[in-house]
Amino acid sequence: MKGYFFIVSILATSLLSGCATPKTQVITGADFVESITPYVLSHNSCEKYKQIRVEGSHPRNLEKDTLNSVYMTGATHYRVNKVTETDWRDRPTGYLVQTYICKSKGTNS
Repeated sequence: MKGYFFIVSILATSLLSGCATPKTQVITGADFVESITPYVLSHNSCEKYKQIRVEGSHPRNLEKDTLNSVYMTGATHYRVNKVTETDWRDRPTGYLVQTYICKSKGTNS
């Protein structure tokens, strides 16, 4: 009976405490990185920069990890070329990303 109570209390604590995955914080400056659109690509003097891989992320953190990785390369914009990894529920956990440097920021219209 003690073992049953112990298991139930652990499950209840897990459910009530929320997600166990640590949340990724967007680093200062990375919040200005944007995905690229055809308009921005053609109107803002954008050049391809580097192709990077963002891997091993939790699906809920993948977008923030992508922003941080693109910012760390010095790029201003990015495009996801391919999903390279998925979890057991088929949610993306890794991307192949093309980064761009655009001369003027513009808007993503």
